[in-house]
Amino acid sequence: KDIYKGLSEVSSVMSNLLAIKDIAEISSDIVTDVNKAASLAQSDPVLLLFAQQGATEFKTRATALAAEVSRFVLQGGQSNLMDSGERAKLLNRIVNELSIIRGVAYGMYRTMYYAKMRGILNSLNPYAGFINIDRQIGDNIIQNRKTLKQ
Repeated sequence: KDIYKGLSEVSSVMSNLLAIKDIAEISSDIVTDVNKAASLAQSDPVLLLFAQQGATEFKTRATALAAEVSRFVLQGGQSNLMDSGERAKLLNRIVNELSIIRGVAYGMYRTMYYAKMRGILNSLNPYAGFINIDRQIGDNIIQNRKTLKQ
């Protein structure tokens, strides 16, 4: 029975360490993507328009996660003690939220990157897709006309 208890505790510690490793890697990815977005914004501040929605989502999720973790960490006394199951749930919740935040940060960077590649005015034009479709239809008509002449 003591061996089982010892193995269970070691397994729990290993699981927690893996979650903490994931948290560190995800946090590093978030910092990298935010730094890339910031460097794009330094070269062309107008690109921040494309990241506004993501930044709002980022702020909301990060603030909620910080509040949740702070509420637990700042709580004292007996109620702050947790067993391995509760700790695993908390760590998994942190990993899941950070994964979502990483996706938001990556999305902000990629949105800004593609807006820069396409050109800011083309990205802001809500009718750009229609113009491209009209151009394709016109090109198709010209191609079909050439084919029919032959």
